[in-house]
Formats: sequence, structure tokens, C-alpha cells
Amino acid sequence: MMATHELSKPRIMFITSPDGGLAHYVVHLWEEISKFTDPIFVSYASSEPDELVQLSIENIYRYVDPDNLDSINQIVELATQYDVRILNLHVGTRVKLYIGYFLSLLSRFHGIGVKVIIHLHDVATHNTVIENSRIIQSLATHADAILTGSTQERLILEDILGNSSIPLGSMCHGPYTMLDRNYFVDSSEARTFLGLDDNAPVILSFGALRDEKRLEDLIHAFEKVRSIQNDALLLIHSDIAYNSDKRLWLDEMSHRAGVTITIGYASLQMVEALFKAADVVALPYERAAASGVLNLARAFLRPVVLSDSFEQAADIDGV
Repeated sequence: MMATHELSKPRIMFITSPDGGLAHYVVHLWEEISKFTDPIFVSYASSEPDELVQLSIENIYRYVDPDNLDSINQIVELATQYDVRILNLHVGTRVKLYIGYFLSLLSRFHGIGVKVIIHLHDVATHNTVIENSRIIQSLATHADAILTGSTQERLILEDILGNSSIPLGSMCHGPYTMLDRNYFVDSSEARTFLGLDDNAPVILSFGALRDEKRLEDLIHAFEKVRSIQNDALLLIHSDIAYNSDKRLWLDEMSHRAGVTITIGYASLQMVEALFKAADVVALPYERAAASGVLNLARAFLRPVVLSDSFEQAADIDGV
């Protein structure tokens, strides 16, 4: 009688950021996708994984190093060692900055028979339209399929790629619930932790500072709010890695009445405190199709004020 063997789950390698939105997107998929595959988490050698990634992922391979082309061999050897069948590359700003490195990596993966699924985040932002389109077209030449974070982004991608035969799909983000670690039971506890008045209206702007995130407009709008509600507070907590020339401007804005600006990494405890303390989250994007901060606000059940550039804008009333 022929012996039967349980079919092994296929290996899938995720290459993504070690922190922030792209990493948290993968972390929120991890438990579910582990039911059907054996996933491997690969990220950047130069950056320490953040708290949520370290708490959620047992083995983190920090092999990606665009300044060292030998690191491509290390990643490919890892894929060969574990018989990886699918590569899922998450593309944000960092991949676009080092596009030559990643095109070489994808070419090597195709050379060993690995299927490549590219997940594009923020298809229409961070670069000029022409430059961004060229990068996406280059990545597409190495893709077996491409995913975006929303239907709107997929439609933009269809325009960029024209009559491409590559399968395209959208995989919408859900609430980033894993960032609520129950450090604080309510808004009052969070405000005590932050040293905020329990009764003051609090507006929060959170996340990496980019040109399309119009903080200038937000501060002007806040001044109007403050003229009506003179105890209102605006908290801006941001990372300026992609826009360091804004530091002097932010320093100047931090002296405005009611405005507090914090630059740098936010721990899980700080993220929870900020969102639980806030009455409303403001996303003054000039252009955007998706936002990890929006999904954080959803997770903490906070109302959101945002521009109509978001595909989800019509649904925000129910947040």
C-alpha cells in the first residue's frame, strides 16, 4: 500500500520594512497567512525592527542592504535553503530609492524559479508622476502579479502599465488593531500619561512627514479652531527621515499656541497614548490613496478629518 504524506505548506518570503506601516501591514497578515504557508520575514540590515515586529515575528532576517550587493546573494541563499516558492516584495519609499538593487534581486529570484508578487503601497505618491511611473514599470517587468492597497490605486496602476498582461489585484488595509496593547484603559489615563488637560479638545497628526501631507494647511486650520476653542491642542508626532529640511519650519511652528511637535520614533505605548488621548485625527493629504495612520485611527475608533483624495473618504463618517 502506498504511504501517504501530508503536503507541506509552501514557503513565502516577505521583504518589507522593519518598522512603520509596511511592516505593520505584514504583521497583521502573519497569523492568518501562517495557516496556509510557512512565511519568512526579511528586512533591512541597517534598521532595528520596531516593537510590534519583534513581538509578532519569531525570526527576523535582517539581510537587505542596498549598499552591499553581496547581500543579494545572502537573500537568495536563504530562499534556496528554505525552498521559497513565492517572494512578496512590499514597495514603499525605500525600495524606490534603491530601485537598481531591488531589480537585481528580483532578477535573481526569477532565475531560481521563484514567483514574484509585488505589493505596491502609495502608487501615486512620494515621487513625481513620471519618475514614479518609470519605477513601477521597471518593477513590473519582474513581477508575476502586482497587488495594491485599494481599488483606486489599482486603477492608477492600470493606467501606468497600459495593456500589461500581469495580473493586478487590490488587497485593502484593515484596522491596525495589534497596536492597541491596553496600556491605557481610556482617554483620561492616556492624557495623564501625556500630561494633557482632561477636558481640552485634542487633534492628532501622526506619521512620517512628506510633502503631500500638508501640515502647513493643518496648522493654519488649527489657528481658526483655536480662535473658536481657545483651549484646543494640536499634537504632531512625526518622523522626518524623508523630509529633513522641514526641521527648522517645525521648530518654528512648535512655538505656536496650543501646538506640540515631537520628532522621532513612537513606542507602542506612545502610539496608544496619542490615539487614545485624541478627540480627532487629522490627515491633511494633498494626494493619497491609502494611509496606515487612517487604519490606526480605525483601530482606536477615532474620528478622522481628511481630504477627498482618499478613496475611503466617503466611508469615514462611520469610523
